[in-house]
Amino acid sequence: MKRPGKFAAAVVLAVLFAGCPGSEESVRPARPAPAPGSLYQEAHRLVLINERDSAEVLLDRVVAGDSAHLEAWQDLASVTYENGMALPAESAGRSAALRKSLRSFARAEALGSRDAQVYERLSEIAMNLKDHRAFLTYAAENVRLY
Repeated sequence: MKRPGKFAAAVVLAVLFAGCPGSEESVRPARPAPAPGSLYQEAHRLVLINERDSAEVLLDRVVAGDSAHLEAWQDLASVTYENGMALPAESAGRSAALRKSLRSFARAEALGSRDAQVYERLSEIAMNLKDHRAFLTYAAENVRLY
């Protein structure tokens, strides 16, 4: 008479051993998460040394991960504005960079950055983009705060 219990136990042990890593495989330790704000700190460092293209890439990642990071939005707005103004007037690249800058400044404003300089820059960008309605809105707010 055969015993089904021994066969079942052997199958269970075989499955358990097959699922375990062998001795030749090493278990990798978990990679530590980056410190909060470290990506922004690196991006801000790049802004300070005028590495605008690299800073823009990192700042895009920061705001994608934390859409309420006011300082990152402010830096991104400034960097994209400077990048746009460095391009030839009336070029598609300049318009795209200025539109991105306008969105970034507007996001910074929505997060609480309501000083006259923000509205002055928003007015200037709207004027460059020939967005008359936005220009009038931001210029009026700029005059009110000055």
